[in-house]
Amino acid sequence: MRRVMSTVTGALAVGAALIVAAPGFASAATGTFEYSSRGISHTLKDPNDRQCYDLGDAVGAENDTDRVAVLYTGRGCRGTAVARVVPGGSAVRVRYASVIFES
Repeated sequence: MRRVMSTVTGALAVGAALIVAAPGFASAATGTFEYSSRGISHTLKDPNDRQCYDLGDAVGAENDTDRVAVLYTGRGCRGTAVARVVPGGSAVRVRYASVIFES
C-alpha cells in the first residue's frame, strides 16, 4: 500500500510541476484597435497578445489598447514592420496587411 501511495504522490508532484511550468493563459490587450480596409471601418476589441491578425489591405490605425501594435506589410506578420503604434497613438495613411500586439 505504501508503494502505491508513493507512486501516486510522485505522479501528482510531476503533474503539478508541469502545470506550473506550462505557459500561462493567453493574455489580451484591453481596448480597441481601429483600421480601414477597402473603405470599410473595422474594430478589433481586446485583441490577444502575440497573435497575428491578418487585416487585408488595411490603411491607417487608431490604437486605443494598452499594448503596442506593430504593423506589417505582409500577411502573417511577415515582411517589413512599417509602424509601431503606441497605446493611444495613431498611424495615418500607413498601408499594411497584418498587426500583432506586444505584451
